[in-house]
Amino acid sequence: MKLNCRHVTVVFLLIAVSTFLAYSSVSTFEFNDYDDVLYVTGNDLVKRGITAEGVATAFIKPMAANWHPVTMISHMLDVELFGMNAGAHHLINVCFHLANSLQLFWVLLKMTRQLWPSAAVALLFAVHPLHVESVAWVAERKDVLSGFFAVLTLWAYARYAARARVLDYLLVLFFFTVGLLSKPMLVTLPVLLLFLDYWPLSRLPFSPETSESFPRQPFRRVLLEKIPLLLLVLASSVATIVAQSRVGAIAPLGHFPLSVRLANAIVSYVRYLSKMLWPADLSFHYEHPGLWPLPIVIAALLFLMILSCAAITSSRRFPWLSVGWLWFLTSLVPVIGLVQVGGQAMADRYMYLPLIGPSIIAVWSLQQLVLRRSDLRFAISSVTFIAGLTLMFLTRAQVQHWRTSETLYAHGLRLNWNSATAHRLLARTLSTRGDQAGAVRHYSEALRVLPHDELLHYNLGIVLMQVGDPVRATNHLATSLQLCPTNTSTRYHLAHALALLGDTPGAISNYTAVLQGAPQDYDTRIQLGYTYLSQNDLAPALEQFHEALRLAPHSPAARHALGVGLLQAGKTDEAISHFRDALKLAPALAPAHRDLGRALARGGDPTGAIASFREAIRLRPSFAEALNDLAWLLATHPDASIRNGTEALQLATQACALSGYQQPVPLTTLAAAHAELGQFDQAARTAERALALSGNSTGLQTHKVLEAAKRNGAYRGGPDEQ
Repeated sequence: MKLNCRHVTVVFLLIAVSTFLAYSSVSTFEFNDYDDVLYVTGNDLVKRGITAEGVATAFIKPMAANWHPVTMISHMLDVELFGMNAGAHHLINVCFHLANSLQLFWVLLKMTRQLWPSAAVALLFAVHPLHVESVAWVAERKDVLSGFFAVLTLWAYARYAARARVLDYLLVLFFFTVGLLSKPMLVTLPVLLLFLDYWPLSRLPFSPETSESFPRQPFRRVLLEKIPLLLLVLASSVATIVAQSRVGAIAPLGHFPLSVRLANAIVSYVRYLSKMLWPADLSFHYEHPGLWPLPIVIAALLFLMILSCAAITSSRRFPWLSVGWLWFLTSLVPVIGLVQVGGQAMADRYMYLPLIGPSIIAVWSLQQLVLRRSDLRFAISSVTFIAGLTLMFLTRAQVQHWRTSETLYAHGLRLNWNSATAHRLLARTLSTRGDQAGAVRHYSEALRVLPHDELLHYNLGIVLMQVGDPVRATNHLATSLQLCPTNTSTRYHLAHALALLGDTPGAISNYTAVLQGAPQDYDTRIQLGYTYLSQNDLAPALEQFHEALRLAPHSPAARHALGVGLLQAGKTDEAISHFRDALKLAPALAPAHRDLGRALARGGDPTGAIASFREAIRLRPSFAEALNDLAWLLATHPDASIRNGTEALQLATQACALSGYQQPVPLTTLAAAHAELGQFDQAARTAERALALSGNSTGLQTHKVLEAAKRNGAYRGGPDEQ
């Protein structure tokens, strides 16, 4: 067939326009937190752009549970060129996908010399919804990048098959090597090349057709050509298994027995075919069902056997059937679940290159039908055009689910409300965005599905702490610790929750247990010191603070904690010194400003105290304790030049509002501010409310404020009484 340059140009333009219409919206998408963190936003080496250290590390050390240095370097290059512009990173994926689609058309055209079937396969590749995950997800750069070099390998192999030049074979080796360094899923490519030798290259002695462009070769030679490629496969496979084993990405046989893996592999082959023919309900995650029911497995196996027999028995008359079918079966082997990586049953991204096989079967079969029934040409062409247009719009709609992390996980939950993974990921995202109530809801739903998952109990416990529910947090953290007693992070947070509940012995016991395994953990020592301090047990508290500072002399938290202990021990000057040292290291540490204010007030420097309180409030406008401290000083200080009743009332009102008017200390300050302004009746009522909330156990200040108000007087107190 003589190629028409005009027709080729039209096909190129059609593929480009279709791809753009399907994926143009990705330029407005965000990074998601479903692995984009591992590859880009949370990867310090990648965020530096192209550096000698980054490139070297990419080759030496596995990243994101895989060894794919070329992929990691491509992310580094994106950052070098575009910074953290998520839209640009997405568009690079689209550009690679477009290049792959155009290359695929050109390679098939060169191999088969058939224009429109090659164009149809390439268009299917460009706009099929199964490819959305690979293109619209920045972390799946490895799919489109390895696909780029895989198709280049096919192109180089076609050149070699036509001319048998050493340079062309070296190009095959080079492109294949770079492809493996982009994603090791290409390990089946040497076998796929052997299928192409059968058809359409027709190089094998028993190929059913002959080709003017590709001369036949002895079978022995064709096999020998693949040996260098297979050696590269072996090296890549070993590196991948080692990388994934180190991070525990490969599930042990005990978790997924061989019978479960085989059953899922059989069913997944059929599910992939169904998703190709009817691309509905595509999800970012397909939960592994465990062991499929035996009737489903048997039905799927029979279906695959029938199709395999049909493809093989017709391989002489219709060689594209056997080649396309074997391409599909073989290219999915690394990810079909026999080696289980992760917890999914299947994934749309795994069909990026395998989709080519069934597409060849469909398109060349339709062409054969047209050749046999020319009267059906218009009907088949019309249906094919409508199907392609439908796929493009389905892809455009599927792309929108990848706009943000929330839209992605919410779509997954619409498809399967029992997806523990989707609930967990959505909860994590909502927590990061500040929606702790939503996070609690979805972590709870995930636990409904997986009630014995220690990480879910841990995460829910942490979020419950953040929403101020230490009782439930303690229950979940304790359950998590029972499920995994060696998790020191869980024990640490459990100790913190117990401390908030007033269970000081329990908190001390758990903090001490953490330190037994990690005596250098200065943060735990700080928290243990605060726990001792809450009991006014100064000696062990100061001992822990001093040890924390010795372990981390440049830690502002350690210096601040020691200052707090010294202030409580009455060593005001030493405390002031440590607070100031902490603020030199961390000028934005609002609690240190507040505690410095308390120390200065106690040391007789009200002006300095006021400045420190104001700075704490500037840094943290909702800092209730600093608001209260400043209000108390302005309402009760003996020096009239220091007092400011109007501002004290405003600040105390803010502090009370932050606690929902349910805390006696800010209510006492509010009462003192009312008294300072001469509003004695209001002051008395507010002080009485403070006493009622505290069960009359509030310190003497509340009683003194109340007594002064009843005498129509304002209270004058010490600078640090509260």
